[in-house]
Amino acid sequence: MDKHMGYNEGQSVKSRNDGPVIELRVIEVAAERLTDESLPIAGIRMGPRQIDPRKFAALGRLVERFNSDEDPVITEVFGPLHGGRKFSVQIVATSGIPAPYDAWTATYRGCLTMFFNLSEWTEADLDRSGFGVLKHEVTHVLLEPLLRKSKTPDDVELLDSIVMDEGIAHFIGCPDRSSLLKEKAARWETAEQELEKAYAGLNDGRLPRERKAALLRRANTGSFWDKYGSISGMFRAAKLYKIKGADGLIEAIRTSKLPRP
Repeated sequence: MDKHMGYNEGQSVKSRNDGPVIELRVIEVAAERLTDESLPIAGIRMGPRQIDPRKFAALGRLVERFNSDEDPVITEVFGPLHGGRKFSVQIVATSGIPAPYDAWTATYRGCLTMFFNLSEWTEADLDRSGFGVLKHEVTHVLLEPLLRKSKTPDDVELLDSIVMDEGIAHFIGCPDRSSLLKEKAARWETAEQELEKAYAGLNDGRLPRERKAALLRRANTGSFWDKYGSISGMFRAAKLYKIKGADGLIEAIRTSKLPRP
């Protein structure tokens, strides 16, 4: 038995569906070897940590599951947008990045890459919720070439981007999508109220720069339900999908706009 208990570093797995062909490849990279472009926040302090082979194996099982357990929403939304385009996606398994950064998508050696910070996961966590996070990060990769982005976005455009990009990724990665609107509606209202206040703050010329930066940071960092930008976008995507199905999300992606339905 090898050190990763049946999952080999660099092993590739392809999804088989009517949409884009997604090839996932997992490698190990020590945290201290990551540059700012690959980190969730530039300049973050980290400690050298060995990657736990059992957690690496658990991540490998998620990749294998992604291959055999295709997600119908990914297929019906991104099939018309990408057709049979092939995406070779690298997943970097690392360890030692401080909380709360358990997974993110960033650039590694010039390529858009998914990162799993295994020091923030237990094996049980990976088995329980890692698959949803994997689908979330795959969604970012699929969205990246489709969304319109300004080269010099202002604060409002940055918040719009969080609502759109993170919102759709949170919706697709949500393990209980079918009950989200019914069981968590109060969470939506709270997030939308925070979002409205944030837009007002970002448009306020008297608000200090650091306060505006904090508003943007909080839109997508911290505990799950406190990320008002991501959560508002998730519910908007869920409602749009309920009303119009995949066509609603396809239109939102094509226009790069995710208003409240």
